[in-house]
Amino acid sequence: MCDRYPIIFEILWALSFNSGIREQLRIDPAFMHRLVQLEKDCNDEQMRRIAHGIFWNLELNHDEYAISEKNLEMTFDIMISYSHADKQVCTQIYEELTRKGFRVWIDFDQMHGNVMNTMAYAIERSKTIIIGMSESYRRSSYCRAEADYAFQRRLKIVPILLQNHYKPDGWLLFLIGQLYYVDFTKYDFPQAFDALMKEIKVPFTYDTTDRNVEVSQESDVVIVSSPIQLSTFLPSALPDNILD
Repeated sequence: MCDRYPIIFEILWALSFNSGIREQLRIDPAFMHRLVQLEKDCNDEQMRRIAHGIFWNLELNHDEYAISEKNLEMTFDIMISYSHADKQVCTQIYEELTRKGFRVWIDFDQMHGNVMNTMAYAIERSKTIIIGMSESYRRSSYCRAEADYAFQRRLKIVPILLQNHYKPDGWLLFLIGQLYYVDFTKYDFPQAFDALMKEIKVPFTYDTTDRNVEVSQESDVVIVSSPIQLSTFLPSALPDNILD
């Protein structure tokens, strides 16, 4: 059985990042029954993907992805998380990184099956995640789930700017906090890639004293308790661009 209105479930997926809405969905038996049917019986890949995403946010399927630290093997050095609207430049980055000997995980063909399972597998076996910042990335519930889970797993996060004049906002701004980013829109590719390499090579330690993390009950975005300078991302002030 497939639902005739996938946009409704896409909206519910986006809303399910909010803890209050998650709880309302969990206790709605009719909704949960419909969601289970979609996951099991729907042949539409998009609807199954959405159902998996909602289940992931409702934390009903996390146990099957859980991996103990002692059995965890770092299969990848880097994971690239991006919107498929930015595929061209991310493909270039992937090719350059692999030429330099890095083991890189990237989804080129939009994964099939349980995408959340595959996402968790890649994140749990990676050391660093590159986040390709753009409006399409911020609007994607799947990209948000990837970024949130990478943060929860305490991966090193390296943001890169992929869209001209884009200023990170909403959940994406709160997640990256005051991290340095590489601007692939302002500089030519070789120069930006060199800066990316330098940032990747910077030793990473997860410091809870500098980044005290809490979750907003209203939006469930990651909040960095040290001051977030929104002006950092304005075109007139780019001190956090590591090329400046």
